[in-house]
Amino acid sequence: MHKTEAERLAGFFVTKNKVVREARSEKGTRVMQNTVRVWGTRLMEGVAARHIKTFYAAAFSTIMLAVLINALQPYLLNSVLGLPLRDHGKVSGQVGFVSEVLMIFLVGAFGLISDKKGRRIVYASGFFVMALGFALTPLSTSITLLMITRGAFAVGIAAATAMLATIAADYVQNPDRGKANAIMGIMNGFGAVAAALGLAKLPRLFTALGQDGTTAAWSTYLTAAALAFASGLLMLFGLKEGRHAQAAHEHEPPLWQMAKIGWSAAQNNIGIALSYAAAFVARADLAVAGVYLPLWLTKHHSASIDPSLSGSASLAAIDLAAANGVAAGGKLIAIIGGAGLVFAPVIGILCDRIHRVHALAIGLGLNVLGYGLTFFVKDPTSSFLAMTAMVIGFGQVGAVIASQVLIQDLAPAGKRGAVIGFFGTFGALGIMVTLLAGGFLFDAWMEAGPFVLLAVLNLIVMIAALLLKNRIPIVRLTATVRPASHRTRGVRATDVSSSPI
Repeated sequence: MHKTEAERLAGFFVTKNKVVREARSEKGTRVMQNTVRVWGTRLMEGVAARHIKTFYAAAFSTIMLAVLINALQPYLLNSVLGLPLRDHGKVSGQVGFVSEVLMIFLVGAFGLISDKKGRRIVYASGFFVMALGFALTPLSTSITLLMITRGAFAVGIAAATAMLATIAADYVQNPDRGKANAIMGIMNGFGAVAAALGLAKLPRLFTALGQDGTTAAWSTYLTAAALAFASGLLMLFGLKEGRHAQAAHEHEPPLWQMAKIGWSAAQNNIGIALSYAAAFVARADLAVAGVYLPLWLTKHHSASIDPSLSGSASLAAIDLAAANGVAAGGKLIAIIGGAGLVFAPVIGILCDRIHRVHALAIGLGLNVLGYGLTFFVKDPTSSFLAMTAMVIGFGQVGAVIASQVLIQDLAPAGKRGAVIGFFGTFGALGIMVTLLAGGFLFDAWMEAGPFVLLAVLNLIVMIAALLLKNRIPIVRLTATVRPASHRTRGVRATDVSSSPI
């Protein structure tokens, strides 16, 4: 059967999920063939469809568990620790600070380890350690114990966070990384919604079944531990084995020397430095909303407890108020996640169509607007905050995806784990600073204080991005179609050229 002229110019045959292609440089050297295409993205050689699908499932589970650990914290502070409401912001900030100190030291290390030992082992181990952290959390009968158990969880989430952007860069060809990160963003959104609308309601469910506050906490956290453990098993059997192909064949300096790569890369490339700054605010956006929105709603619901109650009736009222506050905060997080689902494909397309620094500025600008509007919120149960949460959701996913695509473009392939690991380290530093400062603002100034802080920080990085854009020559592969010769009939011959996005 003869092919149409359009098919011949397009230059590819689709058989099930494979695109058989031969791309050639100007010298005729083969650079890619037998490329697997999954959900509109072309995969690197050696990467199977099940590998990338497992990775997308990992993106769902990672964010689901990260959102859940923060969303449940107000219930833990109320029903297990019995902490006064006036101290919730400060303690939440301190716990977040300790967790992120560990993240700062571990994310880069996990990136380096994954370059040597493989992404699959690191990602699976991260989920197993998260499961341990969840299982130990109900033992947190003091602030010190809470910091220890959250520290255990932080080790696991550090490994998972380091792998998210790294694997996306390993598995997907550069021209399609915007789409791949958009899909990852969609799965992140589904994970956030699942945690916020489903798992965050577990304390209220177990309380309604007659369990007291402590028992309901055990039931909730053990359920989360089981989900984390199951996710680890999925990673162990679903991700690609071995090390990244390019990293495996390049000369690797000693581990201590590789630890310098992330920092030296930023000194030599202003685009990588901008990516680090974007990670500082973008990951902080996710963490601050996940911690302080449920805390805000829990404080609001707890303020309505009848002060005349005493004894067991008072304890039951406190447990119920905490459970209702967590559930209400979960709805706002779900709105943020749902908005992210809508906007993720948009920012993914923009990352592939316009200069990626412009795409980053769009995400940061939406964060400035969304977080800035919280200053005017008087009632956290109002529709105004719900609408503001939608804007925050657009900005969050926009800044996260655009910053990830930018660092994936600029990080050298053989050292990608180290550079992206340091990208994650700056994200952890951003969370540490904003959670600690946000907790102080929450208790001492106003409940919207952490969000106003984020509006200011996003504004600073957005301005820097626009000023530095012309100094960041992002390049990508572009194809020039040539007439098919008798030797390449039905196969596209492609020039691999560099051009600014």
